[in-house]
Amino acid sequence: MENICYFCTVKRFISLLKLSCLVILINLTSIARASGQQGDTTGNDSWLDSVEISLLTCGPSPEIYALYGHTALRIQDPARQIDWAVNWGIFNMRERFFVLRFVFGLTDYRVEVFPMAEMLADYAAEGRWIKEQYVRLTREEKKRLLTALEENLKPENVYYRYNYFYDNCTTRPRDLIVGSLSHNDYPVTVPTQTTYREEIHKWNEHHRWARFGKDLLLGVKSDVPLTSREAEFLPDNLRKSFDKWDRVYGTHYLLAPQAEVNDDEGLTPLACAIIVAVLIVGLTVIGYFRKWSLLWLDSTLMVLVGLPGIILFAMLFSQHPTVNCNFQLLLLNPLALWGAFLLWQKKWRRKVAWVWLACILICILGSIWQRYAEGIIVLAFALLIRCIDRLRHDE
Repeated sequence: MENICYFCTVKRFISLLKLSCLVILINLTSIARASGQQGDTTGNDSWLDSVEISLLTCGPSPEIYALYGHTALRIQDPARQIDWAVNWGIFNMRERFFVLRFVFGLTDYRVEVFPMAEMLADYAAEGRWIKEQYVRLTREEKKRLLTALEENLKPENVYYRYNYFYDNCTTRPRDLIVGSLSHNDYPVTVPTQTTYREEIHKWNEHHRWARFGKDLLLGVKSDVPLTSREAEFLPDNLRKSFDKWDRVYGTHYLLAPQAEVNDDEGLTPLACAIIVAVLIVGLTVIGYFRKWSLLWLDSTLMVLVGLPGIILFAMLFSQHPTVNCNFQLLLLNPLALWGAFLLWQKKWRRKVAWVWLACILICILGSIWQRYAEGIIVLAFALLIRCIDRLRHDE
């Protein structure tokens, strides 16, 4: 039996309960379509007055997949005792090659319906907050939304190709709501001065290694200024946009925020980079006075930067559009593995050192356009010193 995980919780609901929710939803949308076919003047759609649609914004948790919060859609009909949450963040971590598929942008997420009471219980147990924003929709717009949701919940439509920035569990409910409007009066898209990288930094600033990993994979495109609509890939940004929308009312917390506990992660990526840089520079200085070749050090360093370079090189073929152009690949370069071998052949040493030097210099120059992972620049300058010393020694 598959183990279902999703952004806001890793608990699984009883299959029969989920099926009951789907049956109710299908009945609800069938009524909506039937009343739409008979025309609004018949009064058959008056039952929609008791249907309420709201956006749920959920707080983060320490798990890496939940650092940025979550968004869901709530549909209530008190007259029919209906109250459920629609979640587009379902994924299966036991799927074969899940991590590789996620890295390459080939992960399929799906939408499911869950009882609202279960969602509240899960989030309360995890100490996470939930903020609700009701959206004022006409009867026709509610019918359109419910019909679109029923179509989305058909077996052939429940899966979608997930993209962290462009198509995720936050953009999906937004698009469903906006797409149901008879008159699109959603807040106008405007330019901003923020970027994808800066936006996610707001949420992973206390998780330095998680931030380091993301910054290492993200390329130049993640440092391009966003529009306000693009920034809504994050749940709390979407919530703020909804706050500016005059259709939104009754905003309140279902679960109040709790005091944040920021655990000390100990050794940070920057601290590690500084330690490595000090060792490299220290050995270089000692080697200069004692006439050491330090060939073993250079070949070891090339292996160490070449191994993570394999991952960065693989990202060139990822479906994620923000990782394809990454100047850090010049520093963490898989070709360095070959260079580590050639370095032991005297006729190739200077050529390898010159190529390595050029790559490092271009990488440092690239930091003008791209914000690098924490400590990368420190490491780059330390390796630059080694290149210069290598060229000096092999004159």
